[in-house]
Parts: sequence; C-alpha cells; structure tokens
Amino acid sequence: MTMPKTIAAPYPRLGQAIGLVVAVLVLQGLVVFLLSRSVPGARGAAHLASFLVVANLVSFGLVIAWAVRRMGLPFLEALPFAAVRPVVYGPLIVTVLGFGILLSEADNLVRWILPMPEFLAEAFRQVGSGGAASLLAVVVVAPVVEELLLRGIILRGFLGRYRPGTAIFLSALIFGAMHLNPYQSASALVMGLVLGWLFYRSGSLWPCIFGHALFNAQGFIVSALLPFRIRGYNPETVNTSTVEFQPLWFDLAGLALAGLGLALLLRALRREAVWDRAP
Repeated sequence: MTMPKTIAAPYPRLGQAIGLVVAVLVLQGLVVFLLSRSVPGARGAAHLASFLVVANLVSFGLVIAWAVRRMGLPFLEALPFAAVRPVVYGPLIVTVLGFGILLSEADNLVRWILPMPEFLAEAFRQVGSGGAASLLAVVVVAPVVEELLLRGIILRGFLGRYRPGTAIFLSALIFGAMHLNPYQSASALVMGLVLGWLFYRSGSLWPCIFGHALFNAQGFIVSALLPFRIRGYNPETVNTSTVEFQPLWFDLAGLALAGLGLALLLRALRREAVWDRAP
C-alpha cells in the first residue's frame, strides 16, 4: 500500500487543533440558533436532529476546508482514504460491539456518580428520537465529519509532530472534550483511542468512519433488533434519572468481545500502512 504523503510542517500542532475544535463548536451553536429562529414552528425531535445535520455539515465543512487549505495539499491527499483489506472489517465489528457494551456500563457508572440534569437527558432523548433525521445526524453525518477532522486532520498532524502514543492520546483527549459533557466524554475518549490506533495502523479513514458509525448506531440497532431487554443496556434505561447496571455476564461478554476483536484487528492490520513520525 502506498504511504500517505507527509507535509513539511505538519499541521496542526496542539494549540491549532484546539482552535479548530473551538471554531467548530462556535459555528455549530450559531447555525442551530439561526435555524431555530428562522424556521417557523421549529419544535420537536425531528427538527432538532435536522438542525444538527445542517449545523455539522456547515461547521465541520468550513473548518475542514480551511484546515486542508492550511496544510497546502490537495483534498484527497490531505485526507487519506486508502483502501483497506475487507478482512479488517469483521474484527472491527467485534471490537466495536465489545466496546459498546463496556462503555454503556461506564456511562451507567458516570450517571450514578454524577446524575444527569433533566434538561440534558431530554436533549439526548430528542436527538435520538427524531426518526430518519436522527439516524442521519448520529450514524451518517457525525461519524464522517468528526473522523475527517479528528483523525484525518488533527491526528494526522500530530503523528507528524509527536510519538504515535502521544499523538493518539492527545487527539482522543480533544475528541472527548469536544462533546462538552461528562456523559459522552468518557466514551468518546476511549473510542478516540481505539479509532486513533486504527488510523495509525491502517493509514486510512475508511475503517475509522465505519467503526464510528457502528458505535453510534448501536442504540438504534438494539431498539430494532434485540428481542429481549438487558438491564442497563437498552436505550429506554439510558440518559434518564434511573440508573441500572448491566448484568455481570454481559459486562464480561463485552470484555471478551473487545479483547478478541482487538487481537484479530492487530493480526489483520499487520500488513497495512503505518504512519511514520516525521523527523
């Protein structure tokens, strides 16, 4: 596989990466505010999810375009979409499902220690209950634009400046902080580490986008396909004031799936591209 091209002065450094994320958050808030004021009768979950789709496309799109221009590379060279062997995706599915179970329990623990405010719980419920608009916002748009910025630009730049472990950790920390609340930040931090390692090992955004989308889709998949209720895991028990912990057997199953998936991923990625740190 052809290695992605490096740039003479890797962009961004840490302070610049934080600036990119702050710009996204400011633009997101501005777009949502303008849409809520300009669309007559804009109320309910479907409207909110639709606003988030537009806000993410506009805010991330503008910031990504500016960052790519700053990198001084053509778009397709700046954002690596190298082909990855299909054998990678099976282990990736196992890994994401395992981490989904474990991070669901971590979310339960966070909400047990720090009860979620009702206004925030209601916001999460609305974002997740807007039908097709929610699916588009959470499972399609968010994974694509977040991976383009966080892994494709920020982590790529960090890998040219820092040791791989440091680069992956810093990008994951930024990814967690970007969510602006402890109820999502812990899961985002862990998944940022997994997706950052995946990007480093594969040199491609394709598996990162796929893994991110699958992780975000688990709530929808559980609601639609799981024929029985698992305490503390099904969506109706999440983001409410009542905290239920998952059965121990289910947590152990998540741990086994995550470990098995990572082991299989490591084996599948041995021959894939690896990012070299610039001297």
